[in-house]
Amino acid sequence: MVGRKALIFTDLQKLQQFIAKKGAKGQRRNTQTAGGGEAAEEMDDVVAYLRRHTVDIAILQKTHLAQGRGDSVQQRMQGQVCAAGFTTHATGVLIWARKGAAIRLQEVCIDPAGYYVVAKYIIGNCVLLVVDIYSPNYDDPNFYYILNTTLQQSGDIPQLWGGNLNCVLNPDKDRSTGPPRRPSLVARALSEIVAREGVVAVWSHQYSTIPGYNHYSAVHDIQTRIDYWLCLRQLSPPDTGP
Repeated sequence: MVGRKALIFTDLQKLQQFIAKKGAKGQRRNTQTAGGGEAAEEMDDVVAYLRRHTVDIAILQKTHLAQGRGDSVQQRMQGQVCAAGFTTHATGVLIWARKGAAIRLQEVCIDPAGYYVVAKYIIGNCVLLVVDIYSPNYDDPNFYYILNTTLQQSGDIPQLWGGNLNCVLNPDKDRSTGPPRRPSLVARALSEIVAREGVVAVWSHQYSTIPGYNHYSAVHDIQTRIDYWLCLRQLSPPDTGP
């Protein structure tokens, strides 16, 4: 059995702004540095926050860390760091495991384009595949087919996804208004993959009657859900009912 672990999935820049508002440490800094010159130094407040709240694994997005900065960030974050750096296409993603936690990194796969990082962890006597993903914003299902091939190379291992999928999986439930519409090509491809792997969207599985919107489009005045936790059905909390 896997002991209870605290996880967090968030946009790094928003987390830093939240910490600054709470007065965790000094002034708010500008973290959106494409070259990564300042971004690594902004991790101190984040690490202090994660450790203070006993977070064991953090899935962070929009890190804006330059390629090849993983070692320096790992030293600063005092834990296991798996990072896909900033590119012209993606803003970078990072998985952090707390130093001292009973979590051992076995292997990692980093997308050269910066869209995702996949880490295989041993937690106690169990193995877990953690996927941190910030999907492209175009409707190309091949991205997920290629990612799924990568995941299958790790074998039959429970998966936990956290990320911005840049698509609405279920337009009827994950979209506030507008006429009925069919899922996008990406949404259909991703739905096929998660169904085959026995993976579910955690919010929809636990709160089947409650919308969980996390994105607002002012242009279209529509709320949607495009940020998702996905995990093996057996790992997701049961439906709480209406």
